Amino acid sequence: MKRRLLLVVAGGAIWVALLGARLYQLQVVRYDHYAGKAERQQQRVVTLDPPRGTIYDAQGRELAVSVQVDSAYAVPPEIEDPAAAARAVAGIVPGLDVKKLTSQLASDREFVWVARKLDPPVAAAVRRLDLAGLYFLPESKRYYPMRELASQILGYVGTDNQGLAGLELTYDEQVAGKPVIRTVLRDARRGTVVSPELSFAD
Repeated sequence: MKRRLLLVVAGGAIWVALLGARLYQLQVVRYDHYAGKAERQQQRVVTLDPPRGTIYDAQGRELAVSVQVDSAYAVPPEIEDPAAAARAVAGIVPGLDVKKLTSQLASDREFVWVARKLDPPVAAAVRRLDLAGLYFLPESKRYYPMRELASQILGYVGTDNQGLAGLELTYDEQVAGKPVIRTVLRDARRGTVVSPELSFAD
């Protein structure tokens, strides 16, 4: 009886020792690893395009302006069903490749762009999907109030807000802002908070 009791006590002591060693490894030896992983899951650094300067005609009318719109991004490890999520988003956003998006959402990357600079009605429809792992950031998009009257002269910009033709290209250095690097934090309710330095004012 005494021998059996000693075996039980010894077994318990070994179990406690192993548990303590494991806790020590997790909390002390690998603390930096897990702390860094947790921080990456809650915090990401992204580069966003700043708004371009407004272009006016000789009468002071706005020919090219920048407005704030939403861009959608995903955290793939949080996507429950990549294929279903890709089909749902592609059914709303024109031009998305379902196969490519599915592959991106199934990856183990921490951050992937889903669709950038969405028109407000499209962004609202994507938001209504309420997909876990899908978030939004504000970005600047170029609009031309009088496009029909001066389209060849004004030119246009690319997705990265860089002038590609016309006045947008000629005066790109003068009207283009500098890209900004901002920290994006996600709270427990899947909300997105952009660092307060981010501004889309002219």
